[in-house]
Amino acid sequence: MLLAAGALALYAAYRSGSNTAVVTTATSLDPMFTVGLAAAEVQRAIAKNKPILVFSKVVANRKPMAQMILDSAGRKYARFGNLAELKQAVRAALEHALVQGVRSLSSAGRSTIGELRQLEKSKRHVRIQRMVPTFPGEYTFEIEKIDEKNLTVQLHRTHESIVIPVRRVVEVLDFGDRERPILLLNGRMQWITTIQRWRFRQEEADPDSLLGIYKDTTQSDARAKEICEHLRRQDFQPGWAYEHEVPGKINAAFQPVYDDDGRYFTVLDRPHNLVLIVQRPGWPTTQA
Repeated sequence: MLLAAGALALYAAYRSGSNTAVVTTATSLDPMFTVGLAAAEVQRAIAKNKPILVFSKVVANRKPMAQMILDSAGRKYARFGNLAELKQAVRAALEHALVQGVRSLSSAGRSTIGELRQLEKSKRHVRIQRMVPTFPGEYTFEIEKIDEKNLTVQLHRTHESIVIPVRRVVEVLDFGDRERPILLLNGRMQWITTIQRWRFRQEEADPDSLLGIYKDTTQSDARAKEICEHLRRQDFQPGWAYEHEVPGKINAAFQPVYDDDGRYFTVLDRPHNLVLIVQRPGWPTTQA
């Protein structure tokens, strides 16, 4: 539900049937009626113990009633600044919810390593979750080899090989022949700006964070300056951007700068935090 009062988005799945999701849009209704309707929707979902996804627009002065609904939902909420950011946030949240649903339906007793060996044998293309950040397009992998300790996957776009500890693949989600299987990681596949490659990192990123894991810094930070100089030598253009504007702009030509540890640089500031970004003029928008 997208509220005219306070620009709040609520997605509640509570209808009959555990796999049913209902999305209601009410932007043109009277603000007070909309707020009241949203409050009723939230309370109904809570009473029926059904999932709620909440998206909150970044605003200077939120209406008290809209804030009350946010508080009553009792959940973390994703922030967005414009329609593009809302679209990305909804996509990421729904994908996460679908994965959780498939996990709950997965059969007990299946061996993860056995399923991985079967995928290696069949040469089926797979997807991996989670990947940080989320670039436009679909990323598919093929299992090159597997032993008792490590799984090596190849990214089809670049043919680069990436090693993942087998114990970090917590589940293989198979949706049938029409969908690619998903390898669900305890950890994340992380883009590393300094080497322009994907690497596995053990820390799990907050699913509500579209940019991944950050580290506090300053604009005069020595490491940030070092990376900026490195990027300039490659004819890239580093700089600082408002954090809330970055998720909706991410592509191969505009992206946050991720250090070797997989964390992006954030300067805590008012009214909005700053993020170190890099622009790559002339590059296609689809990330390799």
